[in-house]
Amino acid sequence: MATTNSASKRLIAMMLCTLMAISIFAFSPTIAHASDPQTWYDNGYDYYNDYTTADDYHPVTIIAQHDSTISYQVSIDSGATLLEGYIGYAQVNGYVTLFLPHDAVSEIIAASIEGHVIFNLTYLDDVDTVILPWAAMSRLANANFGIELRKSQGIIVLNRIVTASIATQSPGTDIAITLREVPRAQLNTTQQDVLNEYDIVYNIVITADTLNITNFDYALTVMVPYTGRLPVAVWRFLPDGRLEDIPSTHNPAGQYVTFSPPYLSLFIVGPELDTVQPPVAENPFTDVHTDHWFYDAVRFNFANNLMGPTSMDPVVFSPNMSLNRAMIVTILHRREGTPPPVNAENPFSDVPQGQWFTDAVIWAAENGIVTGFGDGRFNPGANISRQDLAVILMRYADFKDYSFPTVTTYAPFADNDRISGYARDAVREAVQAGIITGRSGNMFAPLDNSTRAETAMMLYRFFNSAE
Repeated sequence: MATTNSASKRLIAMMLCTLMAISIFAFSPTIAHASDPQTWYDNGYDYYNDYTTADDYHPVTIIAQHDSTISYQVSIDSGATLLEGYIGYAQVNGYVTLFLPHDAVSEIIAASIEGHVIFNLTYLDDVDTVILPWAAMSRLANANFGIELRKSQGIIVLNRIVTASIATQSPGTDIAITLREVPRAQLNTTQQDVLNEYDIVYNIVITADTLNITNFDYALTVMVPYTGRLPVAVWRFLPDGRLEDIPSTHNPAGQYVTFSPPYLSLFIVGPELDTVQPPVAENPFTDVHTDHWFYDAVRFNFANNLMGPTSMDPVVFSPNMSLNRAMIVTILHRREGTPPPVNAENPFSDVPQGQWFTDAVIWAAENGIVTGFGDGRFNPGANISRQDLAVILMRYADFKDYSFPTVTTYAPFADNDRISGYARDAVREAVQAGIITGRSGNMFAPLDNSTRAETAMMLYRFFNSAE
């Protein structure tokens, strides 16, 4: 790669295959890779040795094999018991959708002692994205399972916390996991300028419909094959065009590089060479332009590490996308420097330990910034309404002992009677301070979702007017 120091591996597109049958079986470490055709798996990759200390480790493996049908034969070997069934798939333009019926998931859960399922698709050609049904993902998460996805381009390991986090963030929506090599022609000029001839660029994305799930706090593991020049390093493209060095390890026997990024985006894997960081771009977002009313607000939030991109390929802000309750609390927690909660007690039944938003929610609750719904729930995945955003911001202002100048008088909105009683004071204060304004037709729209553009503008006004 071309940058300060970082990076890891070049990619090998190795793969044989055509149509596919899948066998699912549980195994002990001694036979864990018996049917795996890939050299770089055979020469050293061992999830058991690398990732678990269990004495009796029996993950369940689903292996795609050659077949003339569009079904997968499933064999689940759990010691003395052998179960068989069929699961189907659809493959279109680099996407493979797995159909995991309830009975098959039940057998997977029953067969695994350690709670880990491996989807081995290394026999399949041209697989960029694998789509897992949410119902299956949710059941595996509830059973405390980790998930490992193997493709010819590499491996993605979701530990139990990450699996649960993804299922929580995408209620009812199938999960698409992408690991693909990006041709240089698809990169912008700034990105191309920092590459050298040996570098490989990967796009790693996990999405649920329009939601990009990007923050994993180093809990997601990626492995990609590498046989190129050494030493090898890994970098992540930052939204402003700079590069972030990602710690990585190289296994010369297995010929792969392993890294655990804080966020998903574009990554460079290649030999570690001296290079120069590209200049910082003021606005990295392709969907935010100087004539947009939220332009300055987005730049402020990005520069202060409050709000970032929703996608890295291309880099977009998604101004019209809604923001959920976990996200707004995380933004304020980040503004405070992500302090750990003073009291580790979690007041909410729907905020599991170990999620990307857990500490932020507990911190906000113990400081009176959020109170939940009064029934023990916080509802982290629900979109934040305009009135609730006003409430949270003004409670945060109380926590910070902020005051605001009055820039306008409060005139009732046409839909004033729709503003909930608990939110009326906060809405009035936020309007008088110029932090929040109404929508067209003198409507406040208190129950409408706050978009990312609106939220960015409110935060911009909030922090620039607070005294």
